[in-house]
Amino acid sequence: MKKLVILSVIFLSATALYALNLKRQGDEMAVAGYLSGAQAKYEMCMELEPAARIRANPTSLQFVAAGGTETINVSKYRSAPTATTSQTWLSISQSGASFSVVCEPNTTTSSRSGTITIRSGTRETTVSVQQDAAEHVVATPTTATYLTASPNSLSFAAAGETRQITVSTDGSTYRATASQSWITVTTSGNTVRVVCSANTSTSARSGTITITSDSRTAIVNVTQAAANYQSDAAGDANTRAYQPNYLINN
Repeated sequence: MKKLVILSVIFLSATALYALNLKRQGDEMAVAGYLSGAQAKYEMCMELEPAARIRANPTSLQFVAAGGTETINVSKYRSAPTATTSQTWLSISQSGASFSVVCEPNTTTSSRSGTITIRSGTRETTVSVQQDAAEHVVATPTTATYLTASPNSLSFAAAGETRQITVSTDGSTYRATASQSWITVTTSGNTVRVVCSANTSTSARSGTITITSDSRTAIVNVTQAAANYQSDAAGDANTRAYQPNYLINN
């Protein structure tokens, strides 16, 4: 509570009457005087002690990595308060003696700090600001870092067969191609379906299946047995017809 103190002092002289009224209210001393001889009045005001320091509540702000909004209320000020910050990730709006502080999300893996300076005339105070770091997130690679194919070799009988290859990769897509026309490949999910047509020749044959994902490559070697021919007992001795075993047996 402020106290009001009034002290009157009267000076007498042969030519004039001096009257001084000293009045203290709060932090100031007001001096009012009257000089009767010269018919002049004067006043002056002097500060007896420093004004109470401007106050901010709260004195510190803590934000999570996602950001948010907090409010600072200011008291003990004489002239209208203002607030500023040098941090680009903080923005301030004012309503009277209240300041709304908006903190942007922190997308880095390091915490950060800043300050808000509140001023009123020549007086100022600061509010410290802290924000948490973002959680560490492992980004999905934009290019494949590994690629494997299992099994890495296939062996087919002469009659032809269907087999499967399992592909493992962190790439977004992959493709499979065959080096020979008698090998047909189709893909579904992480599986490559391989169809090998019948080999009607008396020679074994080989080829490859190439699987790629970005810059990664996996090779699957393919071999197929030769056809096993025998004479047809029903054929003429001079004009024998030869057929692979798998055709005769069928």
